[in-house]
Amino acid sequence: MTTTSSYRYDENDVLTLKGAVAQQTTHPGNLAYYKLCEERFAEFETAETKQARRNISKEIVAKITNEYGGVFRKYNGAKMD
Repeated sequence: MTTTSSYRYDENDVLTLKGAVAQQTTHPGNLAYYKLCEERFAEFETAETKQARRNISKEIVAKITNEYGGVFRKYNGAKMD
């Protein structure tokens, strides 16, 4: 567990960042998230409905939260819904 500013986060957490900083992060949770997104990108891009795309997104989020034990966090460290 790491503490930054006034909040704590785990290496499996995905930290929401804005702008170019978001793509330059080396945080392990973000890298895992980007990898999962990259693996599913072709499927997402060719999905025929918004619902199919939504399901792919939900599966990625579920993998981060359920399998990896991560949490998506806002820029201030609070958990995202």
